[in-house]
Amino acid sequence: MFIQSIDTRSLALPAWTQFEEPMSVTRLFGLPVANTTTELALDWLQHRLDTGIRTRVAFLNAHCVNQAARDPMYRTSLDEADLVLPDGSGIALAARLHRTALTENLNGTDLIPALARRLS
Repeated sequence: MFIQSIDTRSLALPAWTQFEEPMSVTRLFGLPVANTTTELALDWLQHRLDTGIRTRVAFLNAHCVNQAARDPMYRTSLDEADLVLPDGSGIALAARLHRTALTENLNGTDLIPALARRLS
């Protein structure tokens, strides 16, 4: 099975320490994908910016999954990201096919402008 829901309290993920409760994570294709709301993702990102913590965020869509399957260096970059966000209907469909629901589609074209509005 490629997808399973897990609770991050039992998983040592970088960067979640001491900021509210850890976000729920769903493993899609072996990658820890945040299963959260836009607001919580924005809160987390703002906290990282406010505290000056360098952060790598990745947006995972179907093309990214295919590239990661072919390119070990790209796969490593996704594995090492501080936050991997679900992006697109293909990822949502993959989760549903394995009886896991993602809370929201957190694509960059919506999330980045929302973050910019919040920080302005």
